[in-house]
Formats: sequence, C-alpha cells, structure tokens
Amino acid sequence: MKTVKEPEIQYLLGVTPGIGMVVGLDDRWGERVIKSIGNFGQMFRRDLGADSPLAIPRGLNELWSRGGLLYSQPLR
Repeated sequence: MKTVKEPEIQYLLGVTPGIGMVVGLDDRWGERVIKSIGNFGQMFRRDLGADSPLAIPRGLNELWSRGGLLYSQPLR
C-alpha cells in the first residue's frame, strides 16, 4: 500500500512525512499499528465476528459501501 498515490494512505503509512509530529508520534506509527493488530475488518472478524466464539455478524459495523454505517473521514 505504500506505493498507492492516495495522500491519506501515504500520510497514514509514513510515506509522506509530517502527520506523526502533529500528534506527538513518529511518521511510521500507522504502519506499525496496522501490522500489529490489523485493520478494523480483521480485528472485528478475529475478536467478535466469524473467527471468534461470539460469531457476531458485522451488520451496521460494515463499510457503508456494503450496507453498513462505517465511513472514514479523510486523514489530513
């Protein structure tokens, strides 16, 4: 994903410097978090969803493009 041309992804992964300093972190903080625990879909599936003992369906916790309510604002 580091080669994607979307500015929000480049900021989050530390390709474009500067976003980390604003919040008191280094620029690669987002990359480390995603590598460590995964994105929201992966966390939900592992801890609450199909891969967990609870097996809760995502329902409204799904992306807006899939009928849910989740819509992320641009990171700038």
